[in-house]
Amino acid sequence: MRHSVTFSFLSDEALLCLQRLGITYARDVLSVRYFKNRFRLINSIAPNQSRFLDEWTTNEVFFNSYLTAESEYEFGKSTFRAFLLRVLERDLYHEIGKVIKERTLLPIVSFDTELCEGGYLADIMPDASSSSDPRAFVNYAETLERLCMLPANIPPKAVEMAKLILLGYRIKAASKKLGLSFSYGKTIMKRFREWAKKVVHKANPDGSPAGEEDMFDVPGLDEELDD
Repeated sequence: MRHSVTFSFLSDEALLCLQRLGITYARDVLSVRYFKNRFRLINSIAPNQSRFLDEWTTNEVFFNSYLTAESEYEFGKSTFRAFLLRVLERDLYHEIGKVIKERTLLPIVSFDTELCEGGYLADIMPDASSSSDPRAFVNYAETLERLCMLPANIPPKAVEMAKLILLGYRIKAASKKLGLSFSYGKTIMKRFREWAKKVVHKANPDGSPAGEEDMFDVPGLDEELDD
């Protein structure tokens, strides 16, 4: 009992140090500390995507990630928590991608493509009821990027560009921030917006065309793209 009280006040790094010195109880304290918060940690990394994994798989991914972090952590480079979150994020998205690719073929990316039982790509959007909302579409695009499922003509930089545009950047400033030429920045933004309109139209074929025209209807954007 005395050990329990004493060890509970130690930092993650102190517990890991004691563990590597052969004090097994320190490992118990550290592993339980994170096990209790496993779902909170997972939801902080992938709040909209983690539900594609069942509870068994989620636990398996967490434990494997924890063991990897425990064995590969190097003192002084970062906190143990930060290192664990990086490992967990990598493993989590890898597993989500595997599940999706195993259960469906995606020759054309669309909101209404069924991913698995009871799940659709539209479900990963924070506001699937408003698919013409550019913020929701960027969330959708970011998820596809993490799963390596972006269309071939949409580079990851295009997703970053769209995020900056929605934050109020002009294309020239956004291109500079991303280390791109102005002409390339315009090119990938055009591609991204055209792709967005096509996906929204496919998801809502009977909807108002105005919704598609409003996609990334940012003041000054058309003028820059036409410049």
